[in-house]
Parts: sequence; structure tokens; C-alpha cells
Amino acid sequence: MLGPSGIGLLGWFQSILGLLSTLTNMGIAQSGVREVSCAHSTGDTVKFSQTAKMLRRMSWITGLFGWVLVAIVSYPISVLAFGSGIYALAITILGPTLLLGSVSKGQMALVQGTRRIGALAQLQILAAATSAGISIGLYSLFGERAIVWAMFLTAAINLAFSWRVVSQISVPSVNLSWPATLQKSRKLLTLGSAFMWGGLLTTGADFAIRIIVLRHSGLEANGIYQAAWGISGMFAGFILGAMGADFYPRLTAVAAKNEKMNLLVNEQTEVGILLALPGLVATTLLTPWLMEAFYSGRFAAGEVLLPWFIIGIFGRVISWPLGYIQLAKAKPKWYAATQTVFACFHVGLSAVLLMVLGIQGLGVAFAASYIVHTFWNRWVSARLCNFRWSQAVMKLFFVAVAFLFAAIIAQHLITEGAIYFAFTLIFTCVSCLVSARELMSRLPGDHRIVLAVHRFSILKFLRRP
Repeated sequence: MLGPSGIGLLGWFQSILGLLSTLTNMGIAQSGVREVSCAHSTGDTVKFSQTAKMLRRMSWITGLFGWVLVAIVSYPISVLAFGSGIYALAITILGPTLLLGSVSKGQMALVQGTRRIGALAQLQILAAATSAGISIGLYSLFGERAIVWAMFLTAAINLAFSWRVVSQISVPSVNLSWPATLQKSRKLLTLGSAFMWGGLLTTGADFAIRIIVLRHSGLEANGIYQAAWGISGMFAGFILGAMGADFYPRLTAVAAKNEKMNLLVNEQTEVGILLALPGLVATTLLTPWLMEAFYSGRFAAGEVLLPWFIIGIFGRVISWPLGYIQLAKAKPKWYAATQTVFACFHVGLSAVLLMVLGIQGLGVAFAASYIVHTFWNRWVSARLCNFRWSQAVMKLFFVAVAFLFAAIIAQHLITEGAIYFAFTLIFTCVSCLVSARELMSRLPGDHRIVLAVHRFSILKFLRRP
């Protein structure tokens, strides 16, 4: 419905709002999870209620600040990207979404901090399904003209569903003056500043890369980059987002105990690899069809990016649990340094390789950046809590790498369509079975999935060894 230029414009708007939201939100959504989790774990209802009220107030303040900032910088940003103020009005109209998003993130921090994971999952599923239905309807009727209104309605829907879930959490009424609110928010903002800096670098790097692509290759190339990135990160992003909802609060609870923290990180790394592997293998092998299936033939140029993006996403799966060590330990300087190194390396390498290799260079830069990021995180984690990868993690790492490289090699060597389709089907199924069996061996014997598998003789090859 939108085509490469429309997808490029949508991605550009999302990048702008992401950058400004990160700048004005002050990292309180992420640091709020930690504060809520700590307050909730004490069992002190007064402390918990004060933390919740302080978080809500700060969400409103930062959201209003974001709205005002968008109105001020809309014209300069449009000029920076397009050389004119053609999209200044559209950016201004999107300003209220920063307020809606800030309040929604504050609500979700409260849900995540109290570890209401089932409610959080329901919220995200319902909000995503509703937003998708409305957006598709608007795009089918109005095309590119509907982008701004679809984004606005999506933010409103997310807020409505988050409010519904939060209403189910018992938060006793408590008196909290504004001076006390500001006093209590200091710790929130101190850690939040590190989150803000890290998020600002991440979104800023994304914005900078899009500006480079836009100026070098045009809006259509930006849309192709956006499409390839969206497909490659879809599966892993879903898994990491789901696991992070519970992993971060659990890791925070044992932040003072290095051995328990290292055990949790290794366990989470194993689960991350096993859950992501089948999806990454399937995405690699299905590259020739994915662009056509999810977008259209006009996005075919993005096929060269997908294998490189998959390698980078695998690095993200490995490094993701390590990054949470810095957050759980409340080490804002280390977190800021990590994000700075990654963002600078990624943007610089992307700019150079885009000139040398064309659009494929963006994929190579992404893969190389996450390889460096993984080993940097490993080094930092060793300094903070004497972290080491377990033998189980190393074994799974090499198995996963073998699967991914076999898929990439097959994609280039097998030219016969029928043979390639058969190989894709068989190889993907094998990766699913390997991951399923390994996951089964890590679940408790009384887990409902284990018990369900044991009821079916046809699934005996998945049973716990």
C-alpha cells in the first residue's frame, strides 16, 4: 500500500519520534522498572505507592516536555533531513504522541516492575492487533497521507490498553507532595540519565544512518533498508522483548550476589539462543520470498541485507543478557560507555561501507558492530561481576553458528528452486527439533510443557534425556 518511499517516510518519522522521546523521557521508563521492582519486593505498601505515584507524575512531566520540544524543532529537523520544511507540520501533529507514549511507558514500567508478565503480554498483543487493524484500514483508504494519523492512533491505543491493565494493580492512595516527588525522583533520574544517554545514542545512531542513506541514496533506499531491518529483527525482537519483561526484575533482585547473577545470565543466554535459532535459520533461508511476502517485489534490493542483519541479530541475542548486568548493578557510567562505543562504531562503519559497498554495506556494518558489541559487553561483565560464559552456552553458541552459516552457504550454492525449497523445509525443521529438545532438557520435570509432551508418544524424541 505504501511502497518503498512510504515505508521510508514511516521509518523516518518513527526514528525522529524515537530520538526525541528518548531525549525527553529521561530514561525513567527503564529506571522506573528497577525502582518499582525494588519497592514491590520489600512488601512496604506505602513505599510502593509513593514510587508508583512519583513515576506517574514524572511520566506526565517528561511527556509534556516532549510535546513542546517537537513543536519547537519540527521545522529544523525537516530541513536537516529533506532540505526544506515540507514535513514540519506532520512532525508537529505527531508531538502529542510523545505525551501519550511517555504516560504509557510509565504505566508499563509499573506492570513490569510488579512482574505481572501475563497481563503485560495480553496488553501488548491486544494493542498490537488493534493498532494493526486500524493502520491497515487507514493505509488502504488514504495511502501515505494516513501515516501521521495511524501513528497518532497507535500511541493512543497503547495508552488505553496500558491504563486498563494498571487499573487491575492495587496501588493504595498515598499523600505525596511535589517537593517530595522531586526529591524521590533524583535516584530515578540518576539511573535514568544513563538509560537516556544509551537510548539517545541508539536512536541517534539509527537517525544518523537514515539521514546518511536518505542523502546518499534517496527515500526509496531508506524504505528498502527499513523493510529489511524490520523483517530480520521481527522474530528476535519479539523473543528478547518477551524475556526482558521478566528477566530484568529478576536480575535486579539478585544484583548483590554475583554467582546468582552469573547463573541467571547464562541461563537466559541459553534460552535466548534456543528460542531465536529456528526463526533466524528460517529467515535466512526464506530471504528470496520474505520481501515479496511481507512487502512487494519493489523491495527485492533488500535481500542482500538480510543475511548480514541475521548475523547481527544473533550477536544481539548473545549480548542482550550481558547488557542487563550493567543496569541491574546500577552502573550508569559503564552503560553509557558501552552504548557510546557501539553507536559511534556502528554509524562510522555504516557511512564508510555504504560508500564502498552500496546498500549491502549497511548490513555488513550492522553485523560487524554487534560482533564488537558482544565482546565488549563480555569484557565489561567480567569486570563488574567476574562473569564467564558457561560450557553449555559455548556449546550452544557453536551449534547455532554452524546452523546459521550452513543456511547462508546453502542460500548461495543451491540454485535449483525445488531442491532449495526442500532443503529449507528440512533444515528449518531440524533446527526446530534441536532447539525444542534442548529446551525440554532445561525445563523442570513438572513443567506443564514437559507434562504435555509426555502425553503424546509421537513426541517421544523431545522428551527429557
